[in-house]
Amino acid sequence: MDKVPSFSEANMHLACKVCGGVIAASALFFIYEMFTYQGFGIKANWNFFTSWLAFPLYIIGLVLSIVYWGKFGHWSSVPYIEYKDEYGKKHIERNDDVIENTFLQILMPILGHFVLEPLVYACMIYYPIVCVVALFGAVLPYLITILLIALCVLLFAYDKYVMKLPYRTVVLVAGTFLLALVLTCSSISMEKKKAPTFENITNQIEKVASDIEID
Repeated sequence: MDKVPSFSEANMHLACKVCGGVIAASALFFIYEMFTYQGFGIKANWNFFTSWLAFPLYIIGLVLSIVYWGKFGHWSSVPYIEYKDEYGKKHIERNDDVIENTFLQILMPILGHFVLEPLVYACMIYYPIVCVVALFGAVLPYLITILLIALCVLLFAYDKYVMKLPYRTVVLVAGTFLLALVLTCSSISMEKKKAPTFENITNQIEKVASDIEID
């Protein structure tokens, strides 16, 4: 790196302007595509059960349900039956039905402690995270736009700070090339995804033709 020749001060000022122009052109293309391409950004998944975080958070919820055992109750209950005798008097007696007792006193506590409670804890962790992701995804295009504009302003108006960088020539040229390449390739990729494919066009033509024939 030390053997790479550096621009003189005058040439460095000119190089900053040229690199700033290259980045500005690719940034404008990228910003346009970013705001017109619907698939750009981070999409929040509001369905907990289809998220890859569901299982890890369930395990965390299971641990919390064991640590805070009984916080939501113990889920078990005793079944009773209510009836009236021939004189109209109301009676309440315990229901000794095996199925109901098995469900309310064995299965329900198991489901409550090891399924329902862990899911409650998991959702309490998951949805605040999703809210943050959704907020970040909403402002991400604007943050990227601000950063790209700030970079262009730095190269055009505050190139004196670039002059202080070590290996400034290599950093400036290589950084400009890589950033412009990434922005341009990303923009082209988004534009291609927006453009209708030949298959879609053919399907649309066939659909219109079939509609005409029906008429």
